[in-house]
Amino acid sequence: MLGLKEKLRIETQEIAGRLYTRAFIGSRELRLSHGLLSSLLSLSSGRLPDEAGLRELLSAGVLQTVVSEQDLPPQLALSPCAVVDFSPQPQRHRGRFVIPEASLPISLFIPPAILDPLQRLAEQLRLAYRHMVNAALSRQQLVPQEHALHVLLALCQEAIASSPDLSQAVELQRDPCALRPKIPLQTQTLQYPLRVVKVLADRQQETQGKAPSSLTLRNVEGPSTASDQAMLRSCAALLHMLDQGCLTETLRQRIPQLDPAAHILFHSMMQEGLLTNHSSRSTQTDLPSGTVLHLGHATLLANVGGAHILIDPWFPAASQSDSERPLSFAQLPKLTAIFITHHHWDHVHIPTLMRLDRSTPIYIPKQDLTRPLVARTDLLLAHLGFEHVHTITPGQSVALGEDGEVYAAPFYGEDPTQLGYVGCCFVLRHQGHAALVHVDSGPNLAGLSTVTSGVGAKLRSQFGALSPVFATRRQERGIMIEHTWEFLLASPERWLLPTENCCTGAQFLSDLCQQVGTPLLALYSEGGADFYPDGTDFLRRKKPSARTLPHEFLWESLRTIEEAVHRVGARIHMSAPYHCFRIGGGYIGTQAPQGSAPLLMD
Repeated sequence: MLGLKEKLRIETQEIAGRLYTRAFIGSRELRLSHGLLSSLLSLSSGRLPDEAGLRELLSAGVLQTVVSEQDLPPQLALSPCAVVDFSPQPQRHRGRFVIPEASLPISLFIPPAILDPLQRLAEQLRLAYRHMVNAALSRQQLVPQEHALHVLLALCQEAIASSPDLSQAVELQRDPCALRPKIPLQTQTLQYPLRVVKVLADRQQETQGKAPSSLTLRNVEGPSTASDQAMLRSCAALLHMLDQGCLTETLRQRIPQLDPAAHILFHSMMQEGLLTNHSSRSTQTDLPSGTVLHLGHATLLANVGGAHILIDPWFPAASQSDSERPLSFAQLPKLTAIFITHHHWDHVHIPTLMRLDRSTPIYIPKQDLTRPLVARTDLLLAHLGFEHVHTITPGQSVALGEDGEVYAAPFYGEDPTQLGYVGCCFVLRHQGHAALVHVDSGPNLAGLSTVTSGVGAKLRSQFGALSPVFATRRQERGIMIEHTWEFLLASPERWLLPTENCCTGAQFLSDLCQQVGTPLLALYSEGGADFYPDGTDFLRRKKPSARTLPHEFLWESLRTIEEAVHRVGARIHMSAPYHCFRIGGGYIGTQAPQGSAPLLMD
């Protein structure tokens, strides 16, 4: 599928007893190297060069993608089972590869010289803490926290004293005790560019032991550049064409205009069998006005005021073994806007964002830029090529269509290191009716929540009773030190104390239902389908697995939550992909994922 732009001619001449080789493409002579010559000979004999050879050919400007009806079907599409995952490129620091561990909108903007020692210090402290826990348990004792904290701070002090990188970035203050930044920790530039792409023909192949094909689209080190942004735009344009389905002849004409990285990606997708015959365009999923369609996990598609919006988009790849398929990108209606509730990995999903229309306005929570660490989702989206990135603050709203509105409300909790990251819940208002997207919000460590702050009561006063309320029943608690390295910047007095990471039990959910006046609590943001990867479907599956039991250990049961919610006059609906709801009402049936079937009403 790859070929030379013009005829190759190689001349060999003996001069003073030495052989000299010259190579020409058409009438143009090439600056020849051993690698380029080897790649030219491989390609001319019908063999594909390796990745390094492919780069030599692209750099020489001699390569073209030959797409013909003999090689491919007349119309092409990307397989719904195709995995195309854009990942950050590790960066070297002092001979080590540095890979961001924490949420990408935070860690992608921290230079390796800062992130590497911080991540290693955090892991050193975790290992020390676990050793102390084991020592205490072996003596049938609890961990004496004051003693343990003294040990951890001594380790911090020693690490800072012995590491020039750490001592330049942070200092350990004693009064009050805190690890304080001495320099800005984050930059305005992506430090780990999205130059690595993993491709696989079917998601389940990886669980069966087949490693995905991994490509480094630009084999250079250092922070992102304008070339990286152009590369991502070209790759996204290629994926968009294939997602929608296109004529092979159109693709043949378009590919030479794209960045060379798109050539490599296209060829890799062909090699992995990710391209299929596309004979007809998928039917778009147009929702009735005033309805919300749950697409799985925390992803909602809504028609508000006649305008389609998407909330927390995450479109996982399908698998041949799935009993149902996720919605495809081609089945999405024309979007008026996209809304992001918070910065966590299952709400800011880079592979999905890469394949959405970047001209669609996208709204994200506005952060407090004076804090030492900030979720820079705005910079990440701009790097991905989104043209209209807007920040939104609780109390602000976006008007949509005919008497429609998305109103931002405060988001509490799910901030286990208490560093003040900002999220938003959203009220969907449609022609006098309203629903609440409460997502992963819940009581924070200070006891503040939608309920205790009085926000729920204010929302009901402003919009009337909110129905349904989309919320989660997770009850995740832990010790702060066991979370991401970011705990280092929290108050050390809290490092060894219990913290929450979305802890919404029966009492809170029933209080929430009562305060906002909802008759229906739709529990979502839990995976909830067999097409979700193993890392996200930890709560509900059609075939439950015992591995959920440790995760839910000591949680209040679903039955306990149902009874508590029922006592305040509401009921629970366990939402699953393609369940559809009316704004201001309740569950009204399922929408077939093909989009061609009518809404199936109860």
